[in-house]
Amino acid sequence: MNRNKKSSGEITGLIEENLYDLYRFAAIQGGLKTGDFNNFSWVNAYPACWPNYIFNTNFKSNTSNEIITDANDLITQKIVPPFWITLSDINSQSFQKQLTVFNFRQVMQWPGMAIGLDNLQDVPLIQGLDIRVIDDAESLKEWIKITEICLFNGKHQNQDMFANMMRNKKTRFVLGYCKGIPVATLLSYINNGIAGYFMVSTMPEFRNKGISKSIVHKGLSIAREEGCRLGTLQANEMSKNLYLSFGFKEYCTFDIYWKMNI
Repeated sequence: MNRNKKSSGEITGLIEENLYDLYRFAAIQGGLKTGDFNNFSWVNAYPACWPNYIFNTNFKSNTSNEIITDANDLITQKIVPPFWITLSDINSQSFQKQLTVFNFRQVMQWPGMAIGLDNLQDVPLIQGLDIRVIDDAESLKEWIKITEICLFNGKHQNQDMFANMMRNKKTRFVLGYCKGIPVATLLSYINNGIAGYFMVSTMPEFRNKGISKSIVHKGLSIAREEGCRLGTLQANEMSKNLYLSFGFKEYCTFDIYWKMNI
């Protein structure tokens, strides 16, 4: 199938599907609390902070007020986490206003991006940079340590979950070394021929050197070799231009809300 001929709406659907499938996959691998409640799904990873989300919201069968009320009740009972991810195009002004009433506030936006892999351009490898797909416990510890520092404000993550994920053929854990020092990470999740990229991080002292671009390109190259034709990711505003510079296109935006004062 030629993914380049997909419409923008279809590609948006593939970006969203890969993200939500990763949450379900991580929940299974980590033995996390998870479920589907009427019009949304959720994963609760506490005391770890990933993946802790309400997601996959269905606004068709109920009013948004009823959905928010259900979620709010479960959050108050500490059954589901207080973070909610939705696509911006389904977030009506009414929905956003109702979230505010229940003490939710928007804390982040993630541009949803994708790239066709058939014509992936080469990216010169930085001198002294070695990028490896890891499969051993010691390297995984280094990978987790970097993500904790760079992405989770030093909070500890579920190491058993990541170890189980690493042993599964759907994932690739990529670690970048600069002159032998582990400095950057990437997680790829391949499902239904789509390669999603997550946990892209670089240690602060090694940023602005092109390392992130190199490690993402490595992940894309691996996926292409394995027959994937589309790569997807959720960027942030700081990294969006980096991904645009080597071929990604922005197709959608994810809004992340946090319920305060629980």
